[in-house]
Amino acid sequence: MGKLIVDLPPPLETFINDLVAEGQYIDAGEVVRDAVRRFAEDSDPDYSAKLAALREALRPGIEDADAGRFSNKTIRQVAEESQARWIADNKK
Repeated sequence: MGKLIVDLPPPLETFINDLVAEGQYIDAGEVVRDAVRRFAEDSDPDYSAKLAALREALRPGIEDADAGRFSNKTIRQVAEESQARWIADNKK
């Protein structure tokens, strides 16, 4: 991984140090990496479109969970039931 030395004005340095002190990040480098990653994602129109599509796809599930509609089944149980339905549907 490359090393980049950046001079920041005191308010930004304080902001970064506060995020680390609050435990939101492990160190200042992680804050900067996250900020640059987010900037790169925001600059990519394909990423924005994919994120919007993902949020839309998740919306019904989030609404169900918020309304208390969810299952206590394990992933294995759901997968086994799905596989059994698929097998039954394809035997016809």
